Amino acid sequence: DEMPLVLHGSDFHSDYIRLQRAIQLGSKMNVAANVFTGDIVSFNANDGYDAFNALFSQAEKNTINILVAGDHDNRNGYGADEFAEKFMKTCATKWSYSNNNKSYYYKDNTEKKLRFIVIDEVEGAPEYYYNVRHLQQAQAQFLVDSLASTPENYGIIICIHKPQGTAFKPANNKFYFPHGNGDWSD
Repeated sequence: DEMPLVLHGSDFHSDYIRLQRAIQLGSKMNVAANVFTGDIVSFNANDGYDAFNALFSQAEKNTINILVAGDHDNRNGYGADEFAEKFMKTCATKWSYSNNNKSYYYKDNTEKKLRFIVIDEVEGAPEYYYNVRHLQQAQAQFLVDSLASTPENYGIIICIHKPQGTAFKPANNKFYFPHGNGDWSD
């Protein structure tokens, strides 16, 4: 069996020409998916949602595009469901993401036998501190369930904007994150 190819891009920061070229390149390369792991728009770029949704609406349907929310994909005061609606709707509809239009979901490529699980570690973070990385309980349970329900013969790719590294410090079954002064608390 041939190893499936995945095109990965991140941190476009409203550079829609670069994003468009990445979408087209993945299609030409016949990848299992284009995976864009966050920062598609820039801070307070309310018009950015319309621009990148237009790009994805023109993308070929036969190449799956996976979209991950990043910290610069500013929520602009939107609630989680409203943000997911603005940020995810075009891709979620076109490529049939699981999980009811949330900003975390999974998508299977049945031909290549791959499951892409998307995590939004910024969801629920305080507006004033977008750089907090954590998973709320519902999303953590979604991750567990998605892993457990993956078909036995599938590979799994977990898609997240920033690697967790020191941002997670699991202890006592709680997720901890650093505050600006470097101490760890829940």
